[in-house]
Amino acid sequence: MTSRGLGVFLFCLVFGIFFIIIGFMTGSLLVGIIGVFILIVAIATLKSEAIDPHKEAQAAKRKRNAEDEGLAYKQKSLAEVRGLEKFSRMHTEEVANYKQGVEAIRTLGVMMENSVVQEKEKDWAIWGGIADGLAGPIAGVGVALETMKENEAIRARNEANKAWGVAQRQQLFEMASKAENNRPTHMSMMQINSLYAAIFSWSPMTLFSKLMFKNVIAEQNRETGTVTVSAEWSTLKNTVVIDGSIRAKLYNSNFKCVGCAYLNLPKTGTLDKTGKLSGVCVGLPLADNYSVQLEPVDLWELTAKQYEDYPGDDNISLQEHVRIVEDLKSKYSSELNK
Repeated sequence: MTSRGLGVFLFCLVFGIFFIIIGFMTGSLLVGIIGVFILIVAIATLKSEAIDPHKEAQAAKRKRNAEDEGLAYKQKSLAEVRGLEKFSRMHTEEVANYKQGVEAIRTLGVMMENSVVQEKEKDWAIWGGIADGLAGPIAGVGVALETMKENEAIRARNEANKAWGVAQRQQLFEMASKAENNRPTHMSMMQINSLYAAIFSWSPMTLFSKLMFKNVIAEQNRETGTVTVSAEWSTLKNTVVIDGSIRAKLYNSNFKCVGCAYLNLPKTGTLDKTGKLSGVCVGLPLADNYSVQLEPVDLWELTAKQYEDYPGDDNISLQEHVRIVEDLKSKYSSELNK
C-alpha cells in the first residue's frame, strides 16, 4: 500500500467509526449512515491499494521474459553480422558500457558520502531545566554538564562519520578517474579497417574444427523457461585467431531440435586462447534436461595489421583442415542447409 493510500484509509476509518458512535449516542440515523458510508470508502481504498502477490509475481515474470527476449534477440542479431562489422558493434557497446560503469562508480561515491548518519545534539539548557524542576538547581547543572559532554562525543562521532564518507567518495572518484583514463575510445569503421582484417579463406567448419569445447551446459530457469547455454572454449597456441559465432542447438528427450542459442566469440576472437561463451534461448517448455549440439553460424580469421599478438598462418593447409573435418561436414550438412 502506498503512503497516500494508507493515509486515506486511516482517515476514513477513524472518521467512519467516529460518525457511527456519534450517530448511535445521539440516535441520529443520518449521522450513522454517513459513518457507514465513510467506512465503505475506507474498505474500498484498502482493497484497491492491496498488492495481489499473484499479479505481482506475474508482472515480475513478464519483466524477466522481456529482458530475456531482448538479450536473445541481441545475441542472434550479432551472430548474423560478418567480419569487422561484428568487431565494430561489440567495440561500440564496450565503450558505452565502460562509460556507464564510470558514472555508476561516481554515483556510488556520492551516495556513500550522503548516507553517513549524523546524530542530533541535545539541548543542554532544556535537559538542565527539566532536571532543575525535578530535583533542584544543583541537579540541573549536573545534567547540563553531562549533556554538554555527550554533545562533544556526538560531534566527534559526526566528524568521524563525515570524514569516512568524504574518504569513500574521494576513493571512488579516484577509481573512476583512473578507469576513465583507460577507457576505450570510439573507433570509426575506417579506423577499424586500418587496424584489423577479416579473412574468409577458411571455411567456417574448418575453423570450427580448431575450436575445443568443454563443460557445455544448458540450464533452464524454472520460472521463465529460458535456457542459458554456456561453454568453455580453447584453441592451440599456434592456431590463427578465429572470430564469429556459434549456434547451440537444443534437443529435447525425443531428440527433436526445439530451439537455438547464439554464442558470440569476444570482440578480439580467440586471441586469449581460452574463454567462456553463453547465450539464451527463450520460450521453451519446462524439461528435465536439454542436450546441446554446437555448430558454426559463421567463422573467419581475424588479424591485426599492426600487432604481433595475433599469430599468422599456422602452417596447416586448407586441404588438411578439410580432411580433418570431413566427418563433421557430413554430420552437420543437413542441419546447416535447413
